[in-house]
Amino acid sequence: MSNFIKEFQKNWNKKKYAQCISIVLLITAFAVAIIVVICLLLDMFITFIMSHYQELFLGFGIFFLAFYYIREHFEEKKRAREEQLELARKLQAEADADTLERNYRLIRTCIFSVIRDMSDVLQVKKPIREGEIDSPNHNVEKLNFILYQYIVYRTASTVDTETIREILRKEIARRLDAHLFTGVTQTYYLHEGQTEPIISVYTVEDNNAYLTISVAIADENYCRHIRQGVSLNLLQQAEQLTQPSDNDF
Repeated sequence: MSNFIKEFQKNWNKKKYAQCISIVLLITAFAVAIIVVICLLLDMFITFIMSHYQELFLGFGIFFLAFYYIREHFEEKKRAREEQLELARKLQAEADADTLERNYRLIRTCIFSVIRDMSDVLQVKKPIREGEIDSPNHNVEKLNFILYQYIVYRTASTVDTETIREILRKEIARRLDAHLFTGVTQTYYLHEGQTEPIISVYTVEDNNAYLTISVAIADENYCRHIRQGVSLNLLQQAEQLTQPSDNDF
């Protein structure tokens, strides 16, 4: 088309009007031919539809029905899978909650016996029943391991929390070695060649009138966390030793 236009402009500028008219007639004939072809194709298409509209309607109907039922089938399967996954998640959550509660009661029995026998040394109130040391928060998630929390009431404040923690850790380890805790079959957890008591006192926090004792069951995550903490402390101590003091000057 651009060539026809350029040729037309060229002939027009040269005042070759006959050639210009020929080009116009040629373009017009070409356009009319295209329109005629389009009309013929459109007429054939309409004629075909009018002649076979019943078959076409039936075919499209079957196609859309099949598409609808196939989609519904996959949607139903998807909903069923989601319901199964949700049910599995609920069952797993319930199972995890039951396991956590069983662990809490088992550790409570162990901690209760230690606190009851060593209440004078720890300077805490001697509990009479296991339920007395229950914390409002039974389980607390700490990074990627679980802490089981218990509370005891002070009778004096001369023993610091770190000393209480060490006393509890040593006594628990001693009783684990002697297999004095009922229901505890595994005494230590082995991690990278080092052992950790299966019941480990993580922290003892002072809350004025009472102490919060956080206990962990040793596993891969807990032992890795403890080892990283020890490594960090050693690194900090080494840095402090290498820093120059005022006496060096």
